[in-house]
Amino acid sequence: MGVLISQNKKEVISINRSGINFGKDFKETEKLENILLLRDSMLVMSNYEVTYTGNEEVKPNHFFLVNYVRKDSATGKIVEQFTLRPNAQINPRMGLIANPDTKHYWNKDIFTHVSSVPNNTDLKDTVTNAEVSVQDSFRIKNGMVVVEGFDRKPTLPADFDQEDKLVLGVQLAVYSGGKVYHMEPIMVIDMAVGAFESPIPGEVADLGIKATVDRMDPKSKKVMLSIHEKEKPLDFIIMKAIVFPYINLVWLGGIITFLGALISMIRRILDNQ
Repeated sequence: MGVLISQNKKEVISINRSGINFGKDFKETEKLENILLLRDSMLVMSNYEVTYTGNEEVKPNHFFLVNYVRKDSATGKIVEQFTLRPNAQINPRMGLIANPDTKHYWNKDIFTHVSSVPNNTDLKDTVTNAEVSVQDSFRIKNGMVVVEGFDRKPTLPADFDQEDKLVLGVQLAVYSGGKVYHMEPIMVIDMAVGAFESPIPGEVADLGIKATVDRMDPKSKKVMLSIHEKEKPLDFIIMKAIVFPYINLVWLGGIITFLGALISMIRRILDNQ
């Protein structure tokens, strides 16, 4: 069983064991009592394996899906599984507005609260320009681009009219995150008028990258490339989970107290008649 922090009969089970500093907006106790969940990455929390699996937007609400799995310690088999849907919104004037979700048991409640979410409302695209030839390389925001060669017979769109057109593909390799991606932007020159047409871009959809050939210097055999990169939205949550023991008994005690007061009031009214 994981370490529990006791606070006024409640137990915080979202213990930050990674040592991540969540920044000045978090107090020291909050830094200890919140965990960072990247999308689709599992983290052990007390008796549970928790995974942030994505989000759902039902305007104006934004629900973050947190999957809880509890396994038998001896067999490793799943004995319990459920998903909580805490709600959180970033309000431009009020900041984060969060509403928790709760798993109810007869003897406890597991309360899950989103403390912070990424603000993806102000994403910025970047453009990198480079004049290159074969075997040249240059850095972009998401990695490294290498010019592998020129393709005099590139694959063209099915509806492309090639009459009186000179086309040249630039074969590019993009190294990012330990993987290699390929794309081939195509330069188009209308020979009838001797001018560039709109280039045909190359693309790496997984990275949000598009490349175009803006011009070519026939003497140096260098091409001017423009690499357009879309800033990827961040996808994570910082959350807190608390176990409230015997919360139903507290409610039951409140109801009994209320009923007792009500019966006492009725008796007084009847006695005074």
